[in-house]
Amino acid sequence: MPEQFVLKIKPDNKYTDIDDYRLLSMVLIGRSGQKLDLKPLFQNFTFVEDIFKCSLTGSVILKDAVNLRSTFPMEGYEILEIEFKTPGIGSEYIKKSFRVIEVTDNVKSEDQRKEVYRLTLISDSAFNDKTKNISKSYKGKISDIAKKIYSEYIKTTKKDNPLKPLKYDASDLNVQETLGEQKYVIPRWSPFRALLWLAKRAIPAKRSSETNYLFYEDADRHNFITLSELVSANSVMTYYNIPANTERDLSLIFSKTRDVNFLKTNQKLKEQIQGSYSSTLYVHDVTTKQWGKYIYNYNDDEGKVRYITDNKLTKNNTDVYTTKPDSAFHLTTKQTGLMGKDFPDVQNHKDWLQRSISSNILLDSVSVKITTCGNSLLRAGKVIEFFTPKSSFEDKGQDEWYDTYYSGRYLITTLRHTITQDGYTNTMLLAKNSYEQPTPDKSSFLGTGNK
Repeated sequence: MPEQFVLKIKPDNKYTDIDDYRLLSMVLIGRSGQKLDLKPLFQNFTFVEDIFKCSLTGSVILKDAVNLRSTFPMEGYEILEIEFKTPGIGSEYIKKSFRVIEVTDNVKSEDQRKEVYRLTLISDSAFNDKTKNISKSYKGKISDIAKKIYSEYIKTTKKDNPLKPLKYDASDLNVQETLGEQKYVIPRWSPFRALLWLAKRAIPAKRSSETNYLFYEDADRHNFITLSELVSANSVMTYYNIPANTERDLSLIFSKTRDVNFLKTNQKLKEQIQGSYSSTLYVHDVTTKQWGKYIYNYNDDEGKVRYITDNKLTKNNTDVYTTKPDSAFHLTTKQTGLMGKDFPDVQNHKDWLQRSISSNILLDSVSVKITTCGNSLLRAGKVIEFFTPKSSFEDKGQDEWYDTYYSGRYLITTLRHTITQDGYTNTMLLAKNSYEQPTPDKSSFLGTGNK
């Protein structure tokens, strides 16, 4: 194995082939509790985690040669349960339950003896979100309100009776504590809509400048956590964009990328128009008739907000984008005393709005799509390292073979798990909101510096 490749995960001898996996079970449970083993019938199973989605979605494609739906009718009550893992990497089985909501893409074979169709899947939490509404007032920390809504309205199902609801345990929601006591009235919203609304307004208890909360579901649980907390974590895996390994080194193949596609790099004008680097906020108090004006400058967040690396996307406060706050204009209203004197700050747009908009837009300033061997340890919201070669001839006098600007730490924003009869793969959208290296100044570019 080349010395320049440092592998964080090396599969042991239980990992016997490329895209290896263990499928413990894939069972479809009907309305009356009858069970059907799908392992010999499925052609493709996939589900997606996304840090901008509240729940998991997926599908399974079945090849039916026994007129299955005549003996196992699919009415929209079915539950699909699956347990799988990547062997040899210390992973536990991923155990997930999905509801079937649609049967589509029915195609018959030429002899009319077989048919292929797709079952569309959603997680239990998504199903319950669509069937519940909240009309209720809450008070306390936003993190505590999120826990209450989650425990009261987001429910799963018992395995012994798929149709009987069971409340989630509190541990099924990973919550980062928020600052301040608030009081809100939820006006007949779905649970997910309420939680997303709260996430936008949440301020962390320990790092109050990092107003970039997300609410999403991964393969383990739901998360109510800041983007800054996610990007500050240690990386869990390293991937390399390298040519095919002719020696069939499974450890290296496991860390190799396929189908690398850079989707987005530095669309600064578009980002600025949306309010990424500077913006103006006007707040009108309809009670006192007073106006407030607030200017946001991305570079003022130096040391206040954590990014995935240390080198920001602009260099100083005289930058052409950070000096144009009027290019992104926001207008909000507030009402003094809306929730009484004990809760004076429930409409505190100045404390979170502009920075929240900036953080979410700049998350994918650099965005890459890659495909890899299936790794059941990965989750959306985790940090990985990705290295891609330079677009130049190799200079043996240089230490790095990889592109120093677009290699390095990335956040997994979307993670697709795909299992077929042939193997298990992951497709990921990776994003970064800062640079690995500072952009070169004039002396570095012209070669007049020390190097």
